[in-house]
Amino acid sequence: MSVRRSAFAPLARTCLAVSLLVASFLFAAPARAWNCVEYVREISNVQLAGNGWQWWNAAAGRYERGHNPERDAVFVFNRTRHMPAGHVAVVSKVLDSRTIEIDHANWIRRRITQNVRVQDVSPKNDWTMVRVWNEQAHVYGAPYPALGFVYAN
Repeated sequence: MSVRRSAFAPLARTCLAVSLLVASFLFAAPARAWNCVEYVREISNVQLAGNGWQWWNAAAGRYERGHNPERDAVFVFNRTRHMPAGHVAVVSKVLDSRTIEIDHANWIRRRITQNVRVQDVSPKNDWTMVRVWNEQAHVYGAPYPALGFVYAN
């Protein structure tokens, strides 16, 4: 028994292949997006190692640190039960004394997100407790402890 093939089968396969190729470029995140530390090292002038929360102590003596947001500074989140490795991000914009925008990776699994708003909710306005904007829910998320800013040289 012979199988009759459509004259359009090669064209259909080609269209499918091109569609998959285009989709892989549009929707696939780079490998570095899977790790906030590597992403921050790639886009900033701060070159430290370790988990995100460890960057605060690792920066001592190598980079200036503080509690005032500045563009291009690395923002260090402390570790929590839900975020045991901590987190790092780069300040992309300072909007006011209590609101910044950050670029970071893997806050949303395997994605780079840019210009994400972060609000200082610490009682002393020292950026030790923050809330991160949740674009999907259109609200600020739960409070997260933070250690401060590491300033690029």
